[in-house]
Amino acid sequence: MKRYSIDSLKYYSIILVAFTLPFPMLVNNIAIFLMLFIIIINAIKTKCRFKINSIRVLLILIFLSSVITIIYSCDLGSGFKVIEKYLSFIIFPILLQFSNIDNRKTQAVKYTFVFSVVLVFFYALLVACYNYLDSGTTTVFNSENLVLENRFTYHRLMGNANISATVFALYLVLSISILFEAFFIKRVLAHRSKGILLMIFLVLVIAVMNSFSAYLALGIIFLSTVFYVKTKAKYYLFFLIPIALSLLFFSDKAKGIDKDIFKYNLTDDVHNKNWNSLNIRLAKWECTLSVINETFPLGTGVGCAQSTLNEKYKELGFQVGLDKKFSTHNQYLHYLLESGIITFSLFLLLLLYGIFNSIKKKNYFLYTILILLSISSLTDNFLIVNKGIVFFTFFISIAAKD
Repeated sequence: MKRYSIDSLKYYSIILVAFTLPFPMLVNNIAIFLMLFIIIINAIKTKCRFKINSIRVLLILIFLSSVITIIYSCDLGSGFKVIEKYLSFIIFPILLQFSNIDNRKTQAVKYTFVFSVVLVFFYALLVACYNYLDSGTTTVFNSENLVLENRFTYHRLMGNANISATVFALYLVLSISILFEAFFIKRVLAHRSKGILLMIFLVLVIAVMNSFSAYLALGIIFLSTVFYVKTKAKYYLFFLIPIALSLLFFSDKAKGIDKDIFKYNLTDDVHNKNWNSLNIRLAKWECTLSVINETFPLGTGVGCAQSTLNEKYKELGFQVGLDKKFSTHNQYLHYLLESGIITFSLFLLLLLYGIFNSIKKKNYFLYTILILLSISSLTDNFLIVNKGIVFFTFFISIAAKD
């Protein structure tokens, strides 16, 4: 009975972490500490054998390779703060090795996350509705970028739940993939019609997140289901919808600029009409590559990436980047910038080996989370913020059970 109770506690503590992922960071951190305490106590009492797989080892190695760079960091204080955020790379692979949850319980963890994502969205929507009724207008003035923002879209909407719209878009993509796996790959018949309707609803919700990479990742995930399930060719037209929507968003964001969408000057001010979501990233990447060229192959060291990048912005006259203190907005470039070729290579190995391994073992969930990480890393660096780090390391560690 005692053994059964501690196993139940472990399982429910993992459920709690999954449920609180979309919640404010403090709430999620409390759930993580609770899980940490329960699993460690259980591991000590039962003397569990430690055996870890390759994908979880790669997560740990990424953490260790980042820690090593603190030796030559220009700012030890900032370096240790970064390492503190990176602790999830080592906590989840090790802790979940001792969890011993079976496939049925793993599925419950995934469904719990989907439920929480839907709950948080409706909370944000209700707050937006209340603010609309209170103010009588759907728009609100943003004093930072001097534009009117719609209460029911993008960061303005998800700010009601204290979460970034770009991060929440990732949560939506994974939620859709979890439902897709259940009803189309594993062909769960119970509640299938309701699940499909929920999938369609979540696809539409991504539209208000205004995330190009989210739709692109979702489209690639859907199209690549050929590795996992046989279906009629005509159904793949449905899977093309997310990619078509991503291209539509890209086209919409490119409106109102000059002849060449790749045309920009670093010295242009914030009001220049050539600045858009693509060109601003190209400018960041140009500056980042300049720093990488100077610091290769070791990188700047943890804690120094942003300050070194800010200096480059100033040197090249990229005042917009300096004022906003833009990050690289590319996870691949960030690792080259911060930790050099070793961490970058480990990250690339995690993605390539993990995707290959997931296809070989028909592990659709692992495949989904790694495709999502690889695509989103092209336009953002989610592995430098707590919400992104915890999200990816937790679910990669859950998915990579074998």
